[in-house]
Amino acid sequence: MKKFLMSVSMVAAMCVVMSSCLKSDTPDYIPPVDPADEAPSLQAFIDSTGYNLETQSSDYSYFSYNRSTGEIKESTIAAPYLYYEIVDPGDMSAGSVQVPITDLGGTGDKDVTVHNTYSDSTLGVWATYKGTLLDGTTFDETESGKSATFFLPVTIAAWQLLIGKVGKGGHIRILTPSAYGYANQKMQGIPANSPLYFDITVKGFIENKEFGVNN
Repeated sequence: MKKFLMSVSMVAAMCVVMSSCLKSDTPDYIPPVDPADEAPSLQAFIDSTGYNLETQSSDYSYFSYNRSTGEIKESTIAAPYLYYEIVDPGDMSAGSVQVPITDLGGTGDKDVTVHNTYSDSTLGVWATYKGTLLDGTTFDETESGKSATFFLPVTIAAWQLLIGKVGKGGHIRILTPSAYGYANQKMQGIPANSPLYFDITVKGFIENKEFGVNN
């Protein structure tokens, strides 16, 4: 199978890591917002929820994917005001299991290798999640009893930088300024320049080849 089911709302150009923000010559242009300007609203969200969300002073690591060359490269980037909480680290040991492809939303009778941890060869994530605006409005979530799969290098920056911090079965909360989400792009259910909150449970990591990426 060349690719898994991918959520349309989660696969987008990234302002910070992968792509540029919308340009000033775009019709109805809205300028992006600096993360520091969103700090008060992020802190207000933390205070209102009581979540133990923290940011880190060191750079974040991520893997980028060059579609033209097929190259996967590890890099680091500063991402101020990007908050997260590891509720449950999950299984961070080396290991894998075989899972029927139908459990991952695919079709057929093959099994897929699901690994415990994230690496340059397991950049696919199998997860359940819920995404909300800071006022609690849900803009995307997996259906009850169902899950989704994503190739992390084509998701938003916040996911790329943070999901690998937990292993199989891990639970992570992410609070991101708009810059590491969809920036000044308006998405379905998401106004331009919206900070976002995600609640994610990782069911495992999937080999790149299952998404048609060979490295």
